[in-house]
Amino acid sequence: MNKTLEALNELSLGNACTIDADRDAKLMECIDFESRGIWMATTPVSKGDFKKITDMPTGFVLTGLATPSYDYCLFRRSTLDKTTVTLKSFAGYDWVQNAYVEDMEDAEKDGLPKKGLIDKDHVLAFDAGRTLKVMTIGTNDYVEVVGSGRNDDQLEFPEGATLREIKLKTPLILELPQPTTVYFWFPAKGQETRSFQGPVALPNEYKN
Repeated sequence: MNKTLEALNELSLGNACTIDADRDAKLMECIDFESRGIWMATTPVSKGDFKKITDMPTGFVLTGLATPSYDYCLFRRSTLDKTTVTLKSFAGYDWVQNAYVEDMEDAEKDGLPKKGLIDKDHVLAFDAGRTLKVMTIGTNDYVEVVGSGRNDDQLEFPEGATLREIKLKTPLILELPQPTTVYFWFPAKGQETRSFQGPVALPNEYKN
């Protein structure tokens, strides 16, 4: 087994949903408007297959596709059932109920990200050799969770924020806090969604 995946599975508590993120494909999510719960498909999907999905359950709406910045992740519990991981099959895919939006603020102006608070039990894993993007605000580090990192020059960052890259010498496991503070850029058509989330506790060798 991959060393990164082995380290991640040690944190699974025996009840987690592990996702192998194919960075050549996309991960998709949907929202159930009645419960406000977010669901993620447990396998990557192509843009072509995403466009073919039409048979969503009543009240469920696809929120889009995104490029994962990590190699693997796991969810240790679902947010609507605090004790276990909830899995369902619909629209031809398996889904995990992975998050709940507690709050999402509008961007202060065009170009800036939306800032939100998300309830989730989310652990990220990155292979050795990866280049990781980190946004720092004050003493807090936020790791890139969504995006390929190819359009940094198109992002307008919050006041006081800095962006840096770290090259991973060994596999890195990061536990997102509960709840997680998220910054989301939802760009114009043809560009990609980006998101930095945290704060995370980086190993000392990767701190500023």
